[in-house]
Amino acid sequence: MMAVLIGADVRSGDDFVRNLRLRWPNLGVLRVEGERDFHQLEDAAAHLIVVDARVPGAVALVSRIRRSSDAVLLVLASEPEEGEQVDMLEAGADDYLALSTSAPVLVARISAALRRAQGLEERPEPSLECGQLRVNPLTHEAQVNGQVIHLTPTEFRLLCHLVKSKGRLVTHEALRASLWGSEGKYYADSLRKYVQRVRQKMAECGNGQLRIETIPRTGYRLLQTLREDT
Repeated sequence: MMAVLIGADVRSGDDFVRNLRLRWPNLGVLRVEGERDFHQLEDAAAHLIVVDARVPGAVALVSRIRRSSDAVLLVLASEPEEGEQVDMLEAGADDYLALSTSAPVLVARISAALRRAQGLEERPEPSLECGQLRVNPLTHEAQVNGQVIHLTPTEFRLLCHLVKSKGRLVTHEALRASLWGSEGKYYADSLRKYVQRVRQKMAECGNGQLRIETIPRTGYRLLQTLREDT
């Protein structure tokens, strides 16, 4: 899992990171200052983004992040204000908390938000496998040939659905419903883009025996093959 910390207080919060790593031992952390480092956010494939409310233009930054990322987005404020809370939540934040919030509560709120974002219950269950691919729904990790694939929550849910149905057709309608619920019918273009991104990320990890096959006008299926996906 990858976390991005934005702003002086959260970037310097070693205790905060330490508590996150007690819950997610393989957590990667990127510390950035603000909007001028936005290109780093886009490249990070973050699962969690934590923003200090005192970052200049914080509300606009939260809105911009939400337009380009489906990561869990948490805002921490040194002196929480109701008006600012409303602005942050309307801009796309998943939660708005005081910096003084205890570590157990912070971790619990983040864990709950991740469960909602992933659409998965956080309970022990066996890893999913298809050839070189290993997917762990509990830790939100996917690997090809032992190399981690950095996926957003939506990409991860998509891959899980395909792995669970490996070798079988999954219709466009079923995938859209899995990712976006009753609003899925409006996300045809988004589904294609997410499939393309998952394909690309798998290929970047040296995948040579797995491919997501397109069934025209119908859906997709994950196949184990000796051919490279084109």
